[in-house]
Amino acid sequence: MRAACSSLIWYFNFSVAASIGSRFHRFLRVLHQQLVGLRVLLVALPKSLERPPKGFSRCPVPEIDEYFELVAKYGKPLFKWDIIRPAFLWKLEQTISEMFHVEREMMGPEENAEPNINGDEMRLQREFILQKAAEFDGAPFTFQRLCELLLTPLRHYKRTDKYLRALEKTINVVTTITENGERITGVELFPVEENNSPTHGIEQPFFVQ
Repeated sequence: MRAACSSLIWYFNFSVAASIGSRFHRFLRVLHQQLVGLRVLLVALPKSLERPPKGFSRCPVPEIDEYFELVAKYGKPLFKWDIIRPAFLWKLEQTISEMFHVEREMMGPEENAEPNINGDEMRLQREFILQKAAEFDGAPFTFQRLCELLLTPLRHYKRTDKYLRALEKTINVVTTITENGERITGVELFPVEENNSPTHGIEQPFFVQ
């Protein structure tokens, strides 16, 4: 009887695992199709998407944000960089642009009346970040952290200048990884500043200056 119960439990666990694995692979296939299709869709997307007050927009193709959520949770790119790249560059530019507006909405009237003395510096930071992102020939090894920053910009940063500095440090790397998360290029020379969040492990080793 005990042996029979053990066999049933094993079969049940195996069936559940197989079912979950099958659903996950189906989801990845759909995700791959959406990422490929996004190359065409991005041309038609408006520069300004509808977003909630003091919040950020989501891609009209829901699987795109779901993809970044998946990477933020598990840490692996899952697909080759040429498939991911258009969606990543779009999401990066969209989030940076919206961060400026969200910060303004969160400010009081007195703060909004003050001139922004860091405007030129932030524009240069934005240009550097977007250019660096466009130059990658593979997913940066900090890709998990970048996805976190794109999904929840306000979790740790309420100001655009601080958010841009975090993006700049995280994207200013040379090491890239495969779709399975294995490092393939680059040697990072300078240590990243300490961050106590348990989800930041992927970018902890070393950054370039």
